[in-house]
Amino acid sequence: MNILLKLTILLAGISATWELSAHVYGHGSNNHAHEEKSVSTFEHVLDLLQSYSHSSDDKALEQAEIALNALVRANRLTTLQIGYARAWLLQARHQFAEAGTLVATLRRYAPGSVEMALLHANLLRIQGKNDLALQACNAVAGLQVTTGLLCNAQVSLTQRSMRKPDASERAHSSQRIKQIRLALEKDSAVHREPEIQAWAYGVMADLYLANAELDAGLSFARLAHKTDPSCQRLTALADALLAQGRTSETLELIAPDTTVPGLVLARLLALKQRSDPELIRLSAVVDKQFKANIAENDWLHAREMARFYIDVHSKPELARLAAEKNWEIQKEAEDFDLLVRVRSSDTTARAVPATL
Repeated sequence: MNILLKLTILLAGISATWELSAHVYGHGSNNHAHEEKSVSTFEHVLDLLQSYSHSSDDKALEQAEIALNALVRANRLTTLQIGYARAWLLQARHQFAEAGTLVATLRRYAPGSVEMALLHANLLRIQGKNDLALQACNAVAGLQVTTGLLCNAQVSLTQRSMRKPDASERAHSSQRIKQIRLALEKDSAVHREPEIQAWAYGVMADLYLANAELDAGLSFARLAHKTDPSCQRLTALADALLAQGRTSETLELIAPDTTVPGLVLARLLALKQRSDPELIRLSAVVDKQFKANIAENDWLHAREMARFYIDVHSKPELARLAAEKNWEIQKEAEDFDLLVRVRSSDTTARAVPATL
């Protein structure tokens, strides 16, 4: 969900004097005792957010919010900086509707920002608002054609996931992917921005993998991770390797002591493919953690929970519960596919939703 990390318009320190609703500024932390006596910089906040992106360490996220609140009270930030950081925090906590509303407001004051327009489109897509997401992608295309093309393809992939394409549709998709790839290779504007470039490679990987072109999908997953070595990109690369049964490479890629849910899941799947005895011990640890999350009504990692309980540690009723909770939070192509699989394995499940 970490779509973009740094926006040029924010780092430039552009002044803003308009008033936005209170949710831009947030309520802040009431516990000032944990804050440093000296107020840090906005770049420090961004560094903490980047640290979270690369480690998935909740402490970095908490520290970023504390530092942000201190800067807000010291009146050292522009409204755009505050709004972007708040949106990033909301997105990291899977509060996509709130993040989307905030970004839509901020976009009116940064109409020329490709990054902001793309972030808005992605947040709409994650919420399952695909018609609005396509409109937002058109706005992206008005600023940067190839990025808009990829944005549109990503939304279309989500819509396509609701049906099984036949051979002729797959052939058409293959041709369309080639056209998008050619446009990406020729467009220097995309390659000037590392965050957009990594996102573009990730979309290409998803398009190829969804079309069962596994080698090309893996190549782009590698490029995405090389450009942006975040946990999200690493997890996507591990999934691409597992799709080809490349368990040894997957295990070499992931630190044995990782606590990132997506990477832990990838490690478990690799161990399962190898019939490794370590699977039993690690599955027990993950099962205990996920059950604790469920007891606390914590669904931040519902997608990984559902995959764990259907693909690793078979418990159809927990898989269904997690998949349905996940569907309430995010509605990407993989979330729909997961919901279909889980409900198909549980005869007590309700019907799969007809629309995204």
